[in-house]
Amino acid sequence: MKLHNQQRKFDSLKGHYSEEAILEFEKQMQQTYDDQLKRITEMVLFMSMFFFGLMNLISEFLISNYP
Repeated sequence: MKLHNQQRKFDSLKGHYSEEAILEFEKQMQQTYDDQLKRITEMVLFMSMFFFGLMNLISEFLISNYP
């Protein structure tokens, strides 16, 4: 959502600001996108590792309690 709002803001800047200011804003938008992608990737990896570990615990419990 934040990226969408930034894109709208960027579109409104055209014609009102210098090329340098617009390029700086584009750079900030790209950094925001990269940061969001990194956080999402970290969350997915964490959740994958969590569920993998949980499944291992469940399978070990079942194997040890139900011969």
